[in-house]
Amino acid sequence: MTAANKRGFAGRRVVVIGSGWPIEGLDDIGRASALALAREGAEVAIAQPTSGLAEACAAEIRASHGAAEAFTYDPHDPVTLEALAAEIERAWSAVDVLVTHHVAAHAGGLEETTLEQWEETLRVNLTGVFAATKAFLPLLRRGRDAAVVHVGSVDGRLGRSDAAGRRRTHRGHPRHLARVRRLRHSHLSQPFGIDSPHGGG
Repeated sequence: MTAANKRGFAGRRVVVIGSGWPIEGLDDIGRASALALAREGAEVAIAQPTSGLAEACAAEIRASHGAAEAFTYDPHDPVTLEALAAEIERAWSAVDVLVTHHVAAHAGGLEETTLEQWEETLRVNLTGVFAATKAFLPLLRRGRDAAVVHVGSVDGRLGRSDAAGRRRTHRGHPRHLARVRRLRHSHLSQPFGIDSPHGGG
């Protein structure tokens, strides 16, 4: 058995939808997820809000002798996730794992948060998760031991008085979707680590 075959995700096709969260000095968690999965032998399709972010991540994986393709989508327009799924379907006949990172974060409590900010947070953090799962479901049904992983903020569990929208929208709904998917598909059985610094104070 080769070293590559010993890795937990060898032979698996994984779609990683990154947030592209532009925080200077911090590693984007979508990139970190893609790199970690590639190190475990997965063939990765990395989707980011800009082609520059996606191509940089894919190039980094290829430089380490991994397999990766770059794609783009608009996190503020969930409809683009259908186009993303269609584009990936032209390259792959099935997807084994879907990993999503949807982040729209506005600092401020209830009084400071505008209606527009609240609606944007819902559209990205909730509707985006729903739309991604729905768009990739046909490909996941064709996958081997398919799984869906939705990555959210720790604020969804701990709560912060200065992040009203983010706290509420990260709480409950993505975890519920993950439970539903887990009932129909086997869960990930191979653990992997992600080195992702937290930007909170």
